[in-house]
Amino acid sequence: MPDHYWEGTGPSPANYKRQSVKRGHELSSSPIKFYLDSHIDKEVAAQLRNKCVDVIHCAEVGMQDASDLDHLLYATQNGRILVTCDAGIEYQLHYDWLVEGREHAGIAYFNAADDCKSISIIISELLFLFEAADYEADLYNQFWRRIR
Repeated sequence: MPDHYWEGTGPSPANYKRQSVKRGHELSSSPIKFYLDSHIDKEVAAQLRNKCVDVIHCAEVGMQDASDLDHLLYATQNGRILVTCDAGIEYQLHYDWLVEGREHAGIAYFNAADDCKSISIIISELLFLFEAADYEADLYNQFWRRIR
């Protein structure tokens, strides 16, 4: 059984439309792109890039001191999934946006007490999403959190 568990209607074997660039297969027409906020180590971005993942860290675009709302706005405007360890604020933003009828590119949350202590967990889970998830069906306008 895989060690990738996500709450919600996340990736399933039926949704394996995307293939890894590393394996030489084409990607879908709506590639998954990530935006890492200041709670995520910069090394995550570096290692994901080595795997041909389109990812940027907030510090690379001068947003390391931005508010949570600004992070979500930037990610949304650039079609990127916001990756964070800041649960309370990010979930509240997700909820507020749904109530207001707004949409975002997606939020992937990792538990600050457990998951964010190990960049290998974040990298492996984001690689799983990159390779297995269908962006529009599984990630767009969704709040994802890893369940152990």
